[in-house]
Amino acid sequence: MEYLEKRQSRQRYYKKYTEVGEQTALKKLQDESNNDESTALLMIKNSIGNGYQGIFPIKKNGKNNTTPQEFDKSKLLDHLKQTHNT
Repeated sequence: MEYLEKRQSRQRYYKKYTEVGEQTALKKLQDESNNDESTALLMIKNSIGNGYQGIFPIKKNGKNNTTPQEFDKSKLLDHLKQTHNT
């Protein structure tokens, strides 16, 4: 219960993306993930898990065990909306 209250109070401080900002962030994510959807999702999960206020490339300390997939902005947006609504 305390966690949910803390999370709700913190959400007031987060900025909302404008449409242009959202498209710019998606383009940056696409570029930094080398158009690889699985890498983009890992970048998002890593940033959320570490409490970052942005999305950053994964530091590679070994082999990348992900299989490249075509980047799909609509699928990624759906994932972000589902994650944000939980």
